[in-house]
Amino acid sequence: MSGPAVIAAVFLVAMLFLVFRSWRRGRSSPPPHSEQDKVSVVPASVAPVESFTQTLNRLSNELAPVAEKTAHPRELTELPEFQRVVDAFRGPQASLVLLRQYIFGDNWPLSCAALAALRLHPERSSLLGGLLAQLAKVRPWALYFALDCISSGEPRPPVGAPVVVAPNWWPENLVIPDLFREYFAQRERMGDIAAFGDYLETRHAVQPKQITDLLEKIDHPFAATLLEQLRSWQTSRIDRDYLTSFGRLWVEDSEEKLLVEPSGASSWIARRQPPSTTRHDRCSSPVSRTSARRHSSSSSVHG
Repeated sequence: MSGPAVIAAVFLVAMLFLVFRSWRRGRSSPPPHSEQDKVSVVPASVAPVESFTQTLNRLSNELAPVAEKTAHPRELTELPEFQRVVDAFRGPQASLVLLRQYIFGDNWPLSCAALAALRLHPERSSLLGGLLAQLAKVRPWALYFALDCISSGEPRPPVGAPVVVAPNWWPENLVIPDLFREYFAQRERMGDIAAFGDYLETRHAVQPKQITDLLEKIDHPFAATLLEQLRSWQTSRIDRDYLTSFGRLWVEDSEEKLLVEPSGASSWIARRQPPSTTRHDRCSSPVSRTSARRHSSSSSVHG
């Protein structure tokens, strides 16, 4: 075999070797990924979990514009945006403490939703006392839901309980007297009677004039009944503020109980009084029973 033929044979063998090795590599290596395969193997990004405050802020931003357009607070219950906030307040993250914070907060649509959620809460009665005491702080739209919540209490407070906290501006508001008319009608349907209970004596009760001004604006028979009860209460009540403006009320206390009237003191005092000749004299004894007690007690103490 000539030299050129040998060279050609060697070259051919080398080429066959390279082709064979390339073929072997192709069989042992995985097939290349297409562009679609590359996209599919990229891990999906996980959305960050919202905190409860972030959820409420987002829902509030959705609710606020439509809530401003309502003509009556009842219309809020028909809005899906409002219902989503109520559902959030009924979730496990919303405690009674948190509901109370939003009820008296500055965001009135959230306040309405928190009150609507409280009405459905099994432990709502535990907040009714605080709600009644601070009812004057809620906005008019929220007052609608507050009165509904009060009506659902177990046991229910007296019908007149919400009226005793009436601030000066309630009677002048265009909506609030009608909200109380609806509240009275609701309580009447539930079989309740118009009464204040002992709420006129509570420390958060306002002056009778403020209560009167509101009741006179409410077009319902319960308002007239409560007005009559209020006037009767006023006539039977000691005006302590007026009396203490120029004197001091005598209140029986533990020291008063220590005062002892010696036996025969009354007859001794009676013998030393001049005989009464007129009705005026009979009604104005110069020495009172209390004075005798004090005198006798002082004599015994100081010897």
